Amino acid sequence: MSDRRSARGPTPVDVLAAAIALQDHAKQVLEQIPGVSLTPLHSSMLIEVSRYPGANVAARARRLGKLHGNVSYVIKELVKQGLVENADPNKMSARHRLTEEGERILGEAQKALSPLVGTKEFNLLKGLANG
Repeated sequence: MSDRRSARGPTPVDVLAAAIALQDHAKQVLEQIPGVSLTPLHSSMLIEVSRYPGANVAARARRLGKLHGNVSYVIKELVKQGLVENADPNKMSARHRLTEEGERILGEAQKALSPLVGTKEFNLLKGLANG
């Protein structure tokens, strides 16, 4: 049986396997940070707020493909945990940014996940993300 990947690049199964492997590892890392309770949805929302500070809930919901109410609920939970805050406390708008604690948590996760950089799975997904 010939290896189709060598001629045409990674197969969809290769991509899926790489994504699952990285997601599982990232989830384990985030679950081990002391004093923080983050589900995969909370983690992805924390990353979303980090990447797009000041965006409103509707924009986040569209970008993530989630319902507005679900995004709002998760944001409120992150606010309660002290990881996210209103970007402009003087306004009633629902625009959020990370707190110092939120930035610290993401920094810890980044340090813990840095050994994955350069792995076959990481490079495969990075190549797909960069087009």
